[in-house]
Amino acid sequence: MLAANPALVRRLADRWSDGVFALAALTAIALTALVAAGARSWIDQPFAGFFVLADRTVPPIGRAAWNAGDRGRLYDRTVVAIDGVTVAHSDDVHRRLAAKPLGSSFAVTLAGGGRTDTVTVASRAFSVGDYWAVFGAYLFTGLLYLLLAILAAWALPANRVGRALMLVGGAGGLFMLSAADLYPPGASLRVHVLTTVLLPATLVHFALVVGATRRWFADLATSATWTLTLAAALSMQLLLGEPAAAPALDATAHATLAVALGAATIALIGARTRVAFDAEPLLGCAAVFGLGAPALVFLLAALGAGVPVNAGATLGFLFPLGVGAGLLVDRIGVGALDVARSAGSL
Repeated sequence: MLAANPALVRRLADRWSDGVFALAALTAIALTALVAAGARSWIDQPFAGFFVLADRTVPPIGRAAWNAGDRGRLYDRTVVAIDGVTVAHSDDVHRRLAAKPLGSSFAVTLAGGGRTDTVTVASRAFSVGDYWAVFGAYLFTGLLYLLLAILAAWALPANRVGRALMLVGGAGGLFMLSAADLYPPGASLRVHVLTTVLLPATLVHFALVVGATRRWFADLATSATWTLTLAAALSMQLLLGEPAAAPALDATAHATLAVALGAATIALIGARTRVAFDAEPLLGCAAVFGLGAPALVFLLAALGAGVPVNAGATLGFLFPLGVGAGLLVDRIGVGALDVARSAGSL
């Protein structure tokens, strides 16, 4: 019986491993392309200057070019009527828009925040520029997050930092991609709500791994974070579809994400000096612009400032891009971001 050549076996195993991660990357690209193709159905369709979710609430998504009145009166509120006709489903909004020529004015009645308001908006065509500004930003950032998770699994599979990046990349990628498939006829509302809860937990996990915290505290804080996250995820799934609860849930979700992004920003800024010089600027940029800027956007959204949260995706791609490039430049150095005081794993 011939003995196996250890070097040959190792080379075959390496090729198999590389093939698996290449397949995972292709799958992520295919998933992104599928969502992108679905979102293209918006192009050239009548559009009121704001989106409406399946539960008839208006999410804080917008562009400066969309002249839809006072955003503070629109965001996180529920559409109850158009031109005095009661709206029972989100599809009714699109049917009412399509029934009149582009440029027609509509009186939209919204409820929430203890009051009812009526705003006048004019329909317009959803342009290719709108598609790339909103959906394009989500798709590109989501794809980079998924690729970061795959790259971390390939480069640092047995490292706490690698596992934390896998969690952040996976949750961040699904958060962004589901945001691009969030509005009818998209069917990702429950997935997006779930990732809205999971993403802050993964960011806190990452912050505890790279931050200069003692191991016992990191273990305790991580366990508490995931316990609260699972409870919150269940609660939000049960409350989904209740328009009256939407404003409070959205404000809480945005505030939680802002705090988690802020914690990850501070932790990564402090930790970046522990890597090689080539990777340090990449991680610094990833922290300040890829995490810090979105943290500010979500904080303002939580405070009801009328800031569209899709602005966070405009610079959010810099986090997976910067950390991913850092992994390629100095994989060992990025792994050294972990300063745990003792052996083990989170």
